[in-house]
Amino acid sequence: MSSGSLGFTAAVLEGAAGSLTLDIARRGHRSSPARLEFNGVLRLMKPHYLDSSGQVAYIVVNPGGAYFGEDYELSLAVEEGASLLFTTQSATRIHRTPVRPAV
Repeated sequence: MSSGSLGFTAAVLEGAAGSLTLDIARRGHRSSPARLEFNGVLRLMKPHYLDSSGQVAYIVVNPGGAYFGEDYELSLAVEEGASLLFTTQSATRIHRTPVRPAV
């Protein structure tokens, strides 16, 4: 652990702060997860079907808030014929990144 300029203690994580693997397949008239794994700080909200197209929508959340400077590993695969809308709760927010740009 290291101490910041404001006296807060920051944990130094080895590797990615969170990882997520999501494979989507077509089952009947709608898309659904064929594989779902997540670790660390990343979580998924329950799947939503926003219309009758069968497209599944997932929202990835980071319950700890913003972890700028941390790395995340995402693996998404959508099989032929399946459809996925993948977004975050903060997809329209802009945050300052004091150390390096968010990529």
